[in-house]
Amino acid sequence: MNFFRSLLKSSREIIIVTLLQYVILILLVLLFGKNKTIFLGTIILNIFEIIYIIYAIKRNKRINLTGNNNYFPYLMLGIAIATIFNSIILKYTNIDVTTRSTSIVVIISSCIIGPIFEEFLFRYSFINKLNKFFNNTFCIIISSTLFAILHNNLLMIIFAFIIGITNAYIYIRKRDIIIPIIIHISSNLIGELFFSYNNIIFLLGILILIISLILIRKESI
Repeated sequence: MNFFRSLLKSSREIIIVTLLQYVILILLVLLFGKNKTIFLGTIILNIFEIIYIIYAIKRNKRINLTGNNNYFPYLMLGIAIATIFNSIILKYTNIDVTTRSTSIVVIISSCIIGPIFEEFLFRYSFINKLNKFFNNTFCIIISSTLFAILHNNLLMIIFAFIIGITNAYIYIRKRDIIIPIIIHISSNLIGELFFSYNNIIFLLGILILIISLILIRKESI
C-alpha cells in the first residue's frame, strides 16, 4: 500500500497537468470543431506549457540553469539517437512522411516548447519526487514508461521510451535539466526534418553516437 501511495503522490503533478491539457483540447473541440482545434489547440497548449515552465523555474530556485557543463556532446547524442531511429524506421516500414507538417508553429511546438515542458515535468519534477521514495533504477524505468505511454502511436512510444531512458539516466547522474532539454530538442528537430533513408546518413548517425559517448565518458572521468 505504501508503494502505491508513494507512486501516486509522486505522479500527482503529471496527472493534474495532463488532465488539464485534455480538458483544454476537449473544450476547444466543442467550441471550434476538430479542424480549427488542430492549429488553435497547438497555440493554446503551448501557452499553457510556457506558463508551467515559468512556474517550475520560479517554484524552485535550486534548478541548475547556469550552464556549468559542456553541452555539445549531449547535442550530438540527441542528433545521433534520432538519426539512427528514424533511419531504421524509414528503411523497414512503409510510413509516408511526405505529408508531415513542417510549419513554423509545429516546429516551435514539438521541437522547442514541448521538449522543455516535458523535461521539466517528467525529468525534473517527477524524478525528484520519485527519488524521495524509490531508488534511481526504479525512477528511470517508471518515469520513462509513463513518458512513453502518453504518446499517441507505437513508434512514438518506442522513441519516447528511448529518449526517456536516456534523459532520466543522465539527469539523475548530472542533475542539470539543461542536458535532457538539449537531447530532447535536438532529437525532435532531427525527427521533424528527417524525410528519407540514406545509408550514409545512417552510418553518420552511428559515428556521431560513438563520438558523443566517448566525449561524455571523458567528461565523467
